[in-house]
Amino acid sequence: MNNKLVNAVLLPTLMISTAVFAEDVVNEWTGTGELGFVVNNGNTQTQTITSKITGVKDSEHWRHHLVLSGTGKSDKNDTTAEKYFGEAKSDRKLNEHYYGFALGNYEKDRFSGFDHQANLSAGAGRRMLEDSTMVLDVELGIGVRFSETDAGTTKEEPVIRIAGDFTWELSETSSFKQTLSADAGKDSTVYKSLTSLAAQVTGSVSLKASFEAKHTTSVPLGSKKTDTTTTLNLTYSF
Repeated sequence: MNNKLVNAVLLPTLMISTAVFAEDVVNEWTGTGELGFVVNNGNTQTQTITSKITGVKDSEHWRHHLVLSGTGKSDKNDTTAEKYFGEAKSDRKLNEHYYGFALGNYEKDRFSGFDHQANLSAGAGRRMLEDSTMVLDVELGIGVRFSETDAGTTKEEPVIRIAGDFTWELSETSSFKQTLSADAGKDSTVYKSLTSLAAQVTGSVSLKASFEAKHTTSVPLGSKKTDTTTTLNLTYSF
């Protein structure tokens, strides 16, 4: 692996992690917890559960993001889907518009053909738009993707990361969010899209519909390149 690339990714990550613990607490974490559960009985006997926690901590110089999610599905006594995902990201604000970022994520999808996939990346971002209802961030960085197939084949690949994040507060009780990312390597590129619409039900409780798509250009033999997930969850804001 290119040592310069590893240093370019790992060093900013370590520096940001150190600063996170050294920084005085300015604002507490805010975020949402999501839960969805579907049970079918009769001719079809299936159970599906989805859960997700997202958190954001925004202070004068730093902005931190955390995502943890899990999805499971069973058909009678057989598990047909099982996926876990975690991501942590820290932004170091440079001025009103520009920031540096470091990101790490890990995914374990039992039926993807991969035992696991992980990414470390770092780069620069710009807040292109921010007003009373809309926020748009775009990012460009470099990183390393680590993967292991179910057959035990491991791989480390340098990648270029391009990402965008758009949030639109449609009203006092509803919001729209769209995130896009591409981690492009020489042998494989991973594209991700997450679209969601949330509407407040009462107080801190909302109903959220989301559509998530992931396309991997190179996958193990017998696996599909595109995965999609559509969910309708209850969310609780904290």
